[in-house]
Amino acid sequence: MEQQEPASAGTPRSARRAKGASAPVTTVAREIVFPQGLVGCPDWRRFHLAPEPFETCGELVSLDHPGVSLMVADPAWLGIEYQFELDEDDGEALHLERAEDARLFCILTLHREPPAIVANLAGPLIINWPEGVGRQVILDHLAYPLRAPVIAGEAARAVIEALTAADEASPADPSHAALAPTKGA
Repeated sequence: MEQQEPASAGTPRSARRAKGASAPVTTVAREIVFPQGLVGCPDWRRFHLAPEPFETCGELVSLDHPGVSLMVADPAWLGIEYQFELDEDDGEALHLERAEDARLFCILTLHREPPAIVANLAGPLIINWPEGVGRQVILDHLAYPLRAPVIAGEAARAVIEALTAADEASPADPSHAALAPTKGA
């Protein structure tokens, strides 16, 4: 993110600008709190952000609801050009003082049949990384789709199988909330 001059008294414009950053999601697990919860799930507030086998994505595992987890990725790692302005309420809720403290993630949905991975660009997650506080924002324009294609076909199948195998090897999280059911299941 780029540092800019203040947009209004008390709220630096840099803290209100969100842009994907090319950095690994995380190399160690950490707790992230979403005080308002996630859109549609206001009681999903406390998560453990765990790294995945691929450094481009991570897994938000609910600490409040066992079995609930979401795959997330930095959109820059997905090759997605992504930039928007945070409104003043979002910037204040995140307590952002420096733009470089913000991390941007999109939620991924994995579809088994037909195999595809899509990213929710309409409802990104912004995290104040040093404080471990996050907020899901809803973009009020049509520039970013709810289901942006990331990968499809056999390449998607290979990634989904690798993620499933990693989950089966880890007894801590038995399921992915973001893994769409297979047809006929």
